[in-house]
Amino acid sequence: MKALQGANLAVRFLVLELGALAIAAYWGYESAEGVLRWVLAIGAPLLVAAAWGLFVRHSPRPARRCSRSGSPRSLSSAAR
Repeated sequence: MKALQGANLAVRFLVLELGALAIAAYWGYESAEGVLRWVLAIGAPLLVAAAWGLFVRHSPRPARRCSRSGSPRSLSSAAR
């Protein structure tokens, strides 16, 4: 099962994430002329990667739930 999960992550990274960056670079290159063509071809993938990192970043482990360790009842039992 771990091998299948690893293969799934590799395909997701190679095809989806790098593909999205390649599409952004292609769009930037094809949408302008001259120097702006190269600025967009380099800047668009950087902008997509920055947005991806901010809003869709991958968490290595699930978020922890808040515990009731700070409740008065648990504090009184800890003092005993």
